[in-house]
Amino acid sequence: MDHAFDRLYETLSIIAYGLVGVSLITVGFLATYFNLLSQYDRVGTVTMGAIAVGGLVLCFVGFGITYNASRKQARPLPEKNIHTSKASTTSALENAIAVLVLDFVKERELDRETKRKIEKTQDEKTEDIFQEEINIH
Repeated sequence: MDHAFDRLYETLSIIAYGLVGVSLITVGFLATYFNLLSQYDRVGTVTMGAIAVGGLVLCFVGFGITYNASRKQARPLPEKNIHTSKASTTSALENAIAVLVLDFVKERELDRETKRKIEKTQDEKTEDIFQEEINIH
């Protein structure tokens, strides 16, 4: 069970790192864009200031975090958990549900067989009646 929590933690951390990386890319791009845009509106030229460089740095840090998150993979399950016997992993509730399902399936099969027998006998009776009518005429 601990391994399941470890896998969940790894998966959630990969997702969180990806979201943080994308957020940093977005914030860095917008900071650089609006800084350069406001400079162009005020002065008419664009020079790289501290805010624009800081925004680009945030973009690169975000790219790095996103790249790292995309390269991580959750560890596979250990072999001993995959090949355990069914007897040791099934509970009483699972066994009870399995018995109920099997009973339901067998009951349905018996219903189908009885319906087939009934249809077969009805077909034989109608055939006999049809033969009698032909013999009478």
